[in-house]
Amino acid sequence: MRVCLKSVRGNPCLSASPEQAASRWCGLFGVVIAALLSVFPTFGQDQSPDWQAQGRKYAEAQDWKSALRIVNQEIARTPQDLDVRAWRPRVMTWSGQLAEAEKEYLEILKVSRTDPDNWMGLAGAYLRQGRVEHALRALDRAVEIDPKRADGRCAPGAKETKLEWSFRKAALRQDRLLGPPVSVAV
Repeated sequence: MRVCLKSVRGNPCLSASPEQAASRWCGLFGVVIAALLSVFPTFGQDQSPDWQAQGRKYAEAQDWKSALRIVNQEIARTPQDLDVRAWRPRVMTWSGQLAEAEKEYLEILKVSRTDPDNWMGLAGAYLRQGRVEHALRALDRAVEIDPKRADGRCAPGAKETKLEWSFRKAALRQDRLLGPPVSVAV
């Protein structure tokens, strides 16, 4: 290998022995890694389970304010993450803030219309509001997106077969058409 001596004399990496050059490169690499770790303290770590577990804990205790606080903090940390954003309407639905949950789901669905979880969540918010036809349309959309998902085919019972869910949907539609049962005096 032929190297021009002019270029070697001006460059300490090229004029050094291979061991010295390797040592300098290792030192430089270490500085870069240290800088990355100081800028990104969670580099290589997944923080999701911690906040989700904490949010679930508050939700199980029905401490909705704290659950939403945890979710809002995570949204502030990763505002573009739609999976994180979907937790907000989920907690709102659990807490009974159904109109707000519906709005949040609709905002998310404006950005991403292909996540069946969001359609299922919207269906749950509609169903709890008594808006059965809207719920059925949202559930149908979730199944259309991912027909192999058990929870999409069987929602909301999650243990029902596809056939049982079809009967449930038919019953919901029939209830919607007929209205509440009427008692007849005999």
